[in-house]
Amino acid sequence: MESMARSHSEPPRSGEGPGGIPAIYLARVEAALYLNVPPRWLANNVRNGPRYIKVGGLVRYSVAALDEYMSAHERRR
Repeated sequence: MESMARSHSEPPRSGEGPGGIPAIYLARVEAALYLNVPPRWLANNVRNGPRYIKVGGLVRYSVAALDEYMSAHERRR
């Protein structure tokens, strides 16, 4: 699989999150890799899936929102 490394010409995908912690934002394909789901699953679950933001028409997911979503859907036997 092709490397997802960003080139030096791309702007950083971070901002200031709550409590001064850097917020990292991922594109849909990167978020899907992070969650180990197909990118289409994220596209189909915009109402029930992880929180996202739109920047200039592009969907971005914060790593914190992805982690929160996974924690909220954790199940015990």
